[in-house]
Amino acid sequence: LFGTDKGYQKLKALKKEEEST
Repeated sequence: LFGTDKGYQKLKALKKEEEST
């Protein structure tokens, strides 16, 4: 998966947006 925490945060934000929409 993502080696950096940044990538994980990005994915988390994306998922959050999807759920919010």
